[in-house]
This record gives sequence, structure tokens and C-alpha cells, in this order.
Amino acid sequence: LREGRAKPAGWHRNIERRARGMFPVSSSSSQLEPWERQLALVEILLLSGGTLFANFRDLSHAWGREKGFHHLLATSVCERRGEVERKKRSDAGRTMTTEQRKAFRDKLKRARLHKGDIEDERSENI
Repeated sequence: LREGRAKPAGWHRNIERRARGMFPVSSSSSQLEPWERQLALVEILLLSGGTLFANFRDLSHAWGREKGFHHLLATSVCERRGEVERKKRSDAGRTMTTEQRKAFRDKLKRARLHKGDIEDERSENI
């Protein structure tokens, strides 16, 4: 991990994906696959096991994540009692009426507009 500091963020994740015959991720912020979460968790446990050279900042860089992602990952897995799969949507498989689809689209548009306003405010404050 220490030698990977000069490599681009997410280098380790892309190597692991290539080793499994998968394409590299297009964005380092894309959601981790369940097997990636499990692998990252094992690496976190190995680093936590008392090695003198444990550096979670290097691990975050290797996976293309922000500093401290090991806390978030471990917390989410512990809260789910070991489950590494994504949560299933409660409405999965349900068919919506035309009116429900329209209402959903409108709600999504409003949320995206609101999110864009928040990001604009943040960039102005910088």
C-alpha cells in the first residue's frame, strides 16, 4: 500500500477487478460490489491486527475512497450484522401506475434540483 502512494486513486480496486476479468471502474466514487466490500473489510481487519505499518490513508487511496472509509465500511457491515450485499429496495418488483410514475419522476427532478442548489452554494463559499 505504501508503494501505491504515487499511483492514481483506486489503483488497488482496479487491479482486483482486472484479476477477476472485470473492467476497471469508470469512477472511483462508484459503489463497491459486495465482493469488493468483503475484500476491503478483510484488508481492514489485517491492518487492524497489530502491524506496525498500518496506514488506513494508504488503504483509502488504494480503493479510491476518502480518508476514513474504513470506519464507514466496518460500521455499515456491523450494523447489518455481517451483511455485505446492498439493501434491497422495498418497492422492488412493484409495478407503478402512470400517475405514480409521473409523481416519482417529479419528486426525483425536485430532489436533483435541490441537490444542485446545495452544491452551487458550497462552491460559492469556497
